[in-house]
Amino acid sequence: MIKRLKTALFVPTEIINMRVDSFGLVFAYLLLLAFIMMIPACIKVARFDKISFDNRVKIQAAFKDEEIPFTIVDNKLTATSDALLSDYYIDNDFMVTLSLKEVSAPTKKTMYRIVFTENEVSIYYYLNGSNVTSLPMFKYEEYDELTNINLKHAASEENYDFWNDIFNVANKEIKKYIPYLTIGVAIGYTFANLVIMLAIALLLTLVQRMMTRRIISFKENYVIASYALSPMVVSGLLSQLFSLRFIYFIGIILAIIYNMIATNQLLSNRDRN
Repeated sequence: MIKRLKTALFVPTEIINMRVDSFGLVFAYLLLLAFIMMIPACIKVARFDKISFDNRVKIQAAFKDEEIPFTIVDNKLTATSDALLSDYYIDNDFMVTLSLKEVSAPTKKTMYRIVFTENEVSIYYYLNGSNVTSLPMFKYEEYDELTNINLKHAASEENYDFWNDIFNVANKEIKKYIPYLTIGVAIGYTFANLVIMLAIALLLTLVQRMMTRRIISFKENYVIASYALSPMVVSGLLSQLFSLRFIYFIGIILAIIYNMIATNQLLSNRDRN
C-alpha cells in the first residue's frame, strides 16, 4: 500500500500500472486514504483533556447577558418559560444546547455539541452539518453540583461559584470520555471520508469516460481515478494540520490533473500498440 501511495503521489504516469488491481484492493487503498484524512480530527480530540483558561473565558462570554430559561431541580432540567430549546454558540466548532424536546440539526455548522436534556447530558459530533456520532455523558444525579442549579446564573461572568462547579464537572467528564470520543470520531470520520472519495472517484470516472469515448473500460477508469485522489488526501491532511485551506484546493486540482495524465498515458500506450 505504501508503494502504491508513493507512486500515486509522485509518478502519475505509472498509475496505469495499477489499473489491473481488483476492486477489493482499490477499496482497501481508499480506506487507507480515508484513515489518513481523519488523523487531524483525532489528534484534535485526543489533545482536548481539559478546558483551557482561554476557552473558559470564551464559554462564559457566549452566555453573558443571554436569557437562559432553564434550571435543574431535583436532577431534572426544567424550563422557566415557554422555550423548550435554546442554542448557544461558543465558536465555529463548539455549541451548547438546552432542550426538553427532540434535538434537531443546528442552524449553523458546528463540530461539537453539548446537549442538556431532561435527565442527562450528551455530546454530539458533526461533520459538514450532519451528525456522525453521539455519546451520553452523564446524568445530573451523578454530580451533587448539578442536583439543583439555576442555569440563568451562566449569564453572569462574575458568578464564580456557578462557573467553578460547571467547569469542574466538565473537566471530569472530558477525562472520562475523550478515549471513547476519539474512537467514535475515528470511525465516523473514516467512514464519511471513504464515502466521499468513492463518490469523487465515480464522478471522475464518468467524466473521463465521456472524454475517452469508452476506449478505456469502466474498471480501468475507476481504478485510475481512485489512485489519482492521493494528492487530494495528503493535501487535505496538511491543510488541517497547518490550518491552510488553500492547500486542500491545490490537492483537488492535482487529483484531476493526475487522473488526466494517467488516462492519457494509457491511451497513448494503446495507440502505439
